[in-house]
Amino acid sequence: MIDLALRDSEKADMLTPRNQKTLLRIAKIQTLLGRPSEALITYHKVSHPTSEISVAQEMQNLINQAKYMLASNHGGLALNSISQASRFLGHHVPLPKPWLLMKIEALIQSKNTDSASSLAMDILRQNQRDPDAFVARGNVLFSQGENSKAMAHYTEALRVDPDCTIARLNLKKTKILENKKTGGNEAFKNGNLEEAKNLYTEALEIDENVWYTNSRIYSNRATCFMKLGENEKAIDDCTLALKLDPDFTKPLKTRARLYLKMDRFKESIADFKSAIEKDASDSALRQELRAAELELKKSERKDYYKILSVSKDASDAEIKKAYRKAALENHPDKNQNDPEAEARFKDIAEAFEILSNPQKRARYDSGADLESDLMGHGGGFGGGHATGGIDPEILFQMMNSMGGMGGGFPGGGRGRGPGGFSFDFQ
Repeated sequence: MIDLALRDSEKADMLTPRNQKTLLRIAKIQTLLGRPSEALITYHKVSHPTSEISVAQEMQNLINQAKYMLASNHGGLALNSISQASRFLGHHVPLPKPWLLMKIEALIQSKNTDSASSLAMDILRQNQRDPDAFVARGNVLFSQGENSKAMAHYTEALRVDPDCTIARLNLKKTKILENKKTGGNEAFKNGNLEEAKNLYTEALEIDENVWYTNSRIYSNRATCFMKLGENEKAIDDCTLALKLDPDFTKPLKTRARLYLKMDRFKESIADFKSAIEKDASDSALRQELRAAELELKKSERKDYYKILSVSKDASDAEIKKAYRKAALENHPDKNQNDPEAEARFKDIAEAFEILSNPQKRARYDSGADLESDLMGHGGGFGGGHATGGIDPEILFQMMNSMGGMGGGFPGGGRGRGPGGFSFDFQ
């Protein structure tokens, strides 16, 4: 109806050029149809434009704002500007096609690809030879990672209009991205990790707005970094993948395993829990979560190897030697002015009791002593004397009598062992 009114007014303008009332009517109708740039040109032909020009100006400003927001990758703000501009359209006037194309792009940027796809299909149904509609639909498919289908739509747009520049550019870009991604995957499968990493990096530089595909490429590159031993870079890529697609569980699982490998147990546990919430069907995740929780508990208990200053693969002889040295250096009678010496002496005895017993050492190393705690049953070594409550002083004297720690211990009664045995600190 409004289109008919515009045609009638344009005919009247041809019959009576520069008629002020006719021009004002044309400008108003152009505004109602969502053609503000044309309306402003018409208004400027009028000697004394009415205040209605402000409506066309506001509409034009909002559309320009939407274009700027799209160029800045702020799809949500672009959608808002288009919505504000649509308030000035005539009753029952649909969004103009240029606005629809902008809205599709804004929806893609906002990751609302279902709505974007629906709009693109609406345009195609109205005109199955519309190259712009094919490009818009191709852009939706490209954003969803459907590169082959996207290329088919760009190709169809070029068949309809061989001069469609945007279709040609997008087709070329999509082909390059697909080749880089596929090449990276092949290189990875063949064990060429450096080549795969480089191809993934090149693919990520093609279009930063393709969030779905880029999230997968970041995840793949993270795996490359992990296998190359570059764990921090792998974690960064997992985080970037999750920023693009928070529902993508693969990088979440990878990051959880990386955190565990790097002894960042609390972060690992948090990621495993998030992954389980997103993918409850993966039963292996619960086992990995338990393993991470166990490692956290192990990290929070006393480190007996550190207390004796030995490596985790130390031999029995090395453990005994380290115990004797540490016990001599930290015996309370030698450190009478050190209030913490007695606690250190007890810890040294406790460490030796565990590490000198093969069964208890194995349980300590594996965390078996803590597993019952994780299951809620208590148990473990407990506090104080971890393995039966042998007095640290008696243990010290026993080891002294077996290994010979030296001669007389001057002064204090604590240094006198059973049967009058004495020892000396060197």
